[in-house]
Amino acid sequence: MVFLLFFVFFIIFLWAVVKTLIDYWYITVPVIALIIIYAKIKSNRARAKKDSKSTWHEREEWTRQQRVDDEYWHESEEWTRQQNADDKRTWGYQYTQEEKDKDQRRWEEWEREFEEECEREEQEMNETWEEFRRFAEEFNNRFGIGKYYKVLELDTNATLEQIKARYRELALKWHPDRNKAGKGKATKKFTKINDAYEKIIENMRVEECTP
Repeated sequence: MVFLLFFVFFIIFLWAVVKTLIDYWYITVPVIALIIIYAKIKSNRARAKKDSKSTWHEREEWTRQQRVDDEYWHESEEWTRQQNADDKRTWGYQYTQEEKDKDQRRWEEWEREFEEECEREEQEMNETWEEFRRFAEEFNNRFGIGKYYKVLELDTNATLEQIKARYRELALKWHPDRNKAGKGKATKKFTKINDAYEKIIENMRVEECTP
């Protein structure tokens, strides 16, 4: 019951306020506008004051840091001055011309030794590479494709035309029908020649297909 009475009273009060605002709108509207403007101005002033205070603290921190940097710079400058004075006392004597010439000769000698060492290392590297190349060539001739070129009595850099011509020549020479007296030996030699020719041609095809 009390709640109902309170609710009715609130409705009546609200209706009276709204009716007053509507009846006297030419007064209430400017008043409300002034209240809003005043609240806005007060809020802006509070924000500006806060920003100003923050800026002041930042400026104070910057000034303090600048003072610390200046003190460090002065200390560094003093240390540099003292160090220069110590160096001057320690190393302040003047080099004589004889000492300068001696240092120059020592430097030129070091440069000459360095160049000789570089040339010696380069020569050793070239000798090592040449030895490795000979070993690789010997290995290739004995165990690689080089042994098949050796069967055809050709160098490993022979062209395809030279290989074909040499194969025809050896095939005719060692054909079993042309060597009836030593047919067994000729057959083995002919088979070896055919096998070498096939291996060489196959290797050349693989090299052509390899990028």
